Amino acid sequence: DVLHQPTENERKLIKACSVPVRERASRPLGLRGMQNLGNSCFMTVALHSLVANPFLRNYFLGDMHHPSTCAKRRLGDECLACELANLFTLMFNGQEKPYSP
Repeated sequence: DVLHQPTENERKLIKACSVPVRERASRPLGLRGMQNLGNSCFMTVALHSLVANPFLRNYFLGDMHHPSTCAKRRLGDECLACELANLFTLMFNGQEKPYSP
């Protein structure tokens, strides 16, 4: 059996990409945690799954749906997308303290 030996370029790439986030910035960028409110762990896992999805993150943090321009909100209806936009804003607002849903 022959084990793969990385080339010099692969070693450099691995080393460059293996720097912990804390060493690249003053603190990790983005996502903060959520506090468990007793029996809410299943809810927080579901919300974290949504918030960690890069497609949803880019959509909501890119202002593709904004509560101030939502047609449903203007009619007085509830809007799940508006709530998700608010959640993304709260989770990526730079605070380090866990969010309490």
